[in-house]
Amino acid sequence: MASVELGYLGDVFGRPSGVELPWFADDAAPDADLWLTADETREQIIELHRLSAAHADATIEALPLDAPGEVPWWAGSGVT
Repeated sequence: MASVELGYLGDVFGRPSGVELPWFADDAAPDADLWLTADETREQIIELHRLSAAHADATIEALPLDAPGEVPWWAGSGVT
């Protein structure tokens, strides 16, 4: 959920969170966002969820319902 909230309800609307998600690192395993690692604590995961949800909520509060967004990772896909 963190990727979705921070990406679609942050970056897409020009409101980047500044949070570096480890599964986007160049050396991350495929689908690394689908599981926890042995060194991640329950508290870290809950904090990431709270942060991403708060950032999404702030975007929803700050922008009008019809605010346009741009999905940069869709560029050239033909999807609008």
